[in-house]
Amino acid sequence: MKKYTSKECLDALKLAAKELPDNFTTFEYSMWASKNNKPNLDAVKTRLGASSFVEALKKAGIETFHKNVEGYSQEEILEALERAKKEFNSHLPRWRYDAWAKKNNLPSSMSLTRKLNSSWEELFPIRKKPTKLKRYSTDDCKKALVAAIEHFDHARFTMAQYNSWAVEHNNPAHTIQLY
Repeated sequence: MKKYTSKECLDALKLAAKELPDNFTTFEYSMWASKNNKPNLDAVKTRLGASSFVEALKKAGIETFHKNVEGYSQEEILEALERAKKEFNSHLPRWRYDAWAKKNNLPSSMSLTRKLNSSWEELFPIRKKPTKLKRYSTDDCKKALVAAIEHFDHARFTMAQYNSWAVEHNNPAHTIQLY
């Protein structure tokens, strides 16, 4: 494994910030670093003496990685909430909202709950009558997993990352009913 200098690690973070989307994740950085022969996240954190990805970004002079709660006005938060309620018109799980918000460059669920001083369940109450879940066959689930593995270039991915991908590609979430 190549040993990187502090300057190479800082330069890699700065280049990633230019090439990746504004709210890029540690997973997206890791994929980018692997494809571009740049230091991986652990190497960057170790070389820069950072305990987290956000701390490493700060050391690279990248001010804001994620737009924080204070970065949104009350009006922007309320607009995002209303837009989500109109678009989904039902109870909205946090993970699904976050996937949608990221795609539409809107505040995260955490930003909404903190700024509005509310729980997620208060913002999007669960309906009393459950909706009928779509049933997927075993083959549907296998096809979705194969497609996800190909999408993530055979790298590891979390349930949250899979669920975000599944929402965008109309595939079953990690919690499914098989028949």
